[in-house]
Amino acid sequence: MKKVQKFSWGEITWLKVSDSKDYCSVGIVKILPGKKIKKHIHFGDNQIYYITKGQGYQWINDKRTYVEPGMSFNIRVGEIHEIENSAEEVLEGIVVSTSNLQDFSKVLQKSTPAKNIFPLDLPGLSKDKEILKLHREIMKKLCIPVSLFDKYGNLLLKGRDFPTACKDNCRIHENIENCPFYTNKSSLNEHNDTIFADVCEFGIIILNTPVKYLNKIVGHIKAGHITDYTYRSESSLNIPKSRINATIFSLRKFTEEILNYHVLKSQIHDNYNKSLLVKELSEEKMQLKEDNKVHRETLLSTNLTSHFLYNTLNTIASLALKENAETTYASILNLSKLLRYGKTSNLQYAKLEEELDYLHSYISLAQFETSGKIVFKWETDKGLSDYHIPQGMLQPIIENSLLHGYKKKY
Repeated sequence: MKKVQKFSWGEITWLKVSDSKDYCSVGIVKILPGKKIKKHIHFGDNQIYYITKGQGYQWINDKRTYVEPGMSFNIRVGEIHEIENSAEEVLEGIVVSTSNLQDFSKVLQKSTPAKNIFPLDLPGLSKDKEILKLHREIMKKLCIPVSLFDKYGNLLLKGRDFPTACKDNCRIHENIENCPFYTNKSSLNEHNDTIFADVCEFGIIILNTPVKYLNKIVGHIKAGHITDYTYRSESSLNIPKSRINATIFSLRKFTEEILNYHVLKSQIHDNYNKSLLVKELSEEKMQLKEDNKVHRETLLSTNLTSHFLYNTLNTIASLALKENAETTYASILNLSKLLRYGKTSNLQYAKLEEELDYLHSYISLAQFETSGKIVFKWETDKGLSDYHIPQGMLQPIIENSLLHGYKKKY
């Protein structure tokens, strides 16, 4: 479907408008008799003109040439262009507009990530040397100021080469926040899913591009400051759609490359953290193996030592029995029973009957120590023998009674 764009000097009928995949626009330009396309700077796109009808003059970087049917000329990004119809008939030609954008991924030292990347908790945009390269490249290719902001609207990279209108009216080259569109952050929110434009009172167009990942804004781009070479205060601009479309296309590509780089950077960081975690877990596993080995060796040594101790106690008890030292014999057996009970039981709870048997051996040793001066009386309900209580709960009570209740007396 053809689209006609009207201007004070004539019109452009667009036969093909660029899409998001491959930028190229084709149109028919008609300049009315005695009219001219005023001096302007080309940005965002390269244009090829082929004159099909009429006569006139054009200026490229102030170099004047005569134009007539059959002539063609190329206007590159950054060049100053002006064309005038000096005849009494319409000056007509075909214009082909192409993007001046190269593959930004070539600017980066690292390759861009695959499209089927796994979801990451992507932080906001940040400034580093790779993003600086991309930033310099797009401004070089488009010849327009491009500024990069983080997700909160804070400036990361400032654009340059602002137009005269911006310098004269806002002094933006001195402080970017002199422009009201850089201090108002209300438009930078998650509801703005696509590129949108602000137009200031001096007729300057500023393009706003959100950088989104998984439907969350991680940064913003403000670019353009699109105006005539000689600006006026009117709000309407004589700017071909191809030029704005080329800029929008380039900004989308720039946004994609910035996002790809940050996703790749986050993937590398995430993988690095995972490798550290794997290394840490591996080291912990090795340490557990080593600790387990030491524990087994310690347990074996303890078992051997305990076995030797029990055998020694049994030997001494046998000697005491041969020497008719029955009290000594009984004390040694009680000590052996105490050691075995604490060593062999790994339970947190024990039957009341087992605990009382253990206490009987402990008390017998206490009686031996006090030469039988301490007398204990047992009163136990036989129905409670199978009840479980925390192991070793009663022994500290008896021990404290002996230490504090009878300390001075014995």
